[in-house]
Amino acid sequence: MCRAVKSLIAICLLFVFTLFSGCTERQQKQNELSVFAAISLKDALTEIGEAFAAENQAKVYFNFAASTTLQRQLEKGASGDVFISASPRQVLALETNGLLEAESRQNLLTNRLVLVSDEASEISVETPTNLVVPEISRIAIGHPDIVPAGAYAKEALTYFGLWEALHPKLIFGTDVRATLAYVTAGNVDIAIVYKTDTTLTENINVLYQLPSEAYTPIIYPAVVMKSSLRKQLARRFVTYLQSVESGEIFQKHGFNLLASK
Repeated sequence: MCRAVKSLIAICLLFVFTLFSGCTERQQKQNELSVFAAISLKDALTEIGEAFAAENQAKVYFNFAASTTLQRQLEKGASGDVFISASPRQVLALETNGLLEAESRQNLLTNRLVLVSDEASEISVETPTNLVVPEISRIAIGHPDIVPAGAYAKEALTYFGLWEALHPKLIFGTDVRATLAYVTAGNVDIAIVYKTDTTLTENINVLYQLPSEAYTPIIYPAVVMKSSLRKQLARRFVTYLQSVESGEIFQKHGFNLLASK
C-alpha cells in the first residue's frame, strides 16, 4: 500500500474518531443538568438529585446560594437549566426579563419561620415582644435584600411593630445557613430561620414559631430557564420534584408539599 493511501486512511480514521468523540461529548452534555437552588433546599435536593440521576442516567450539578444571589447570576448570563427559589419574587423578576420557559413554573413547597437559640442558652421567648429585653443583644436574620428568609423575617418583625426597635440588634447573614451558623457559633443570642433548618443540628433550641399571618406565605417555585439547552431533561426534573418519592424526601427534611401553578 502506497504512502499516500496510508495517509488518506489515517486522515479518514482520525475524522471518524473526532466525529464520534464529538457526538459522544454532546450526548453526555445533553444528560447534564445545572440546577440553581435556594440553599435551604441543599440537603433535600442533594438526595433527590442523586435519585433522579440514577433513574435517568444523568448528572445533576447544583449551585446553592441565597435566592436573590442566584437570580442575579442568571440575569447576568450564568448557565442554568432549572431555578428553584425560596420566594416567588425572584422568579417573577426573571419572568419579567423574559428569561423563563413559558408555563414551566411549579410551586413545590412551603416553610415556616422560627426563633432559635443555642442549646446552652437560657433565653426564653413566649412572644416576639420578648426580643426587646436587654438580655437579648444580638439577633441574626438573613439580609432582607438578598435572602428570602430575611425578607420574611423583616415582614414578621414589622407586623409586630418591632423592626425599628430591634434594628440596632440585628446581624445580617448572607444566606439562611449562615444566619443559623451565627447561633451555633455563639455569635448571636437568637436567629430567625426556616423551620426546616432546625433539622440540621441538635445544638439549638426552637423557642417560638412565628404565626403565619405575620409574613407572606413562604413558597418555593421551580422553573425552567428559557436559555436551557436541555429543556426536556429540565422539565423532567421539575416533574420529578413533584413525585411521591421526592415528596417523602422533602417532608423528611421538614418541608410541606404544595404542588400547584
